[in-house]
Amino acid sequence: MAKGVSRVLIQLVICNGSKRNPSRALRKPRQPSPRRTPGELFNKLVRLQARLRAPDGCPWDREQTPQTLRTFLIEETYEVLDALESGASDELAGELGDLLLQIIFHCFDGQRSRPVRH
Repeated sequence: MAKGVSRVLIQLVICNGSKRNPSRALRKPRQPSPRRTPGELFNKLVRLQARLRAPDGCPWDREQTPQTLRTFLIEETYEVLDALESGASDELAGELGDLLLQIIFHCFDGQRSRPVRH
């Protein structure tokens, strides 16, 4: 999962630094606390995705649809299968993280297309 989370963090830094404040892209990302639970890390990933998809988030992320993300979803799925075949647990963990990120991406798109209920 660390590989996928790292990609998202890098993407967030690049998107934030490129449009609004170039000095932000130069900041060193905070190191995660070693005592965080998996649930806390998952919630952090969901919050990060929400920031990327927000109106003031990353333009690339906001433009994505299930159709544009389809290729990435398929690619990450095959990479998980390749990692399973190779038996490399570190590689598998990273690829599962990348696949999880794609799943979260699709979940956010599903939320965006739902009508608001009062």
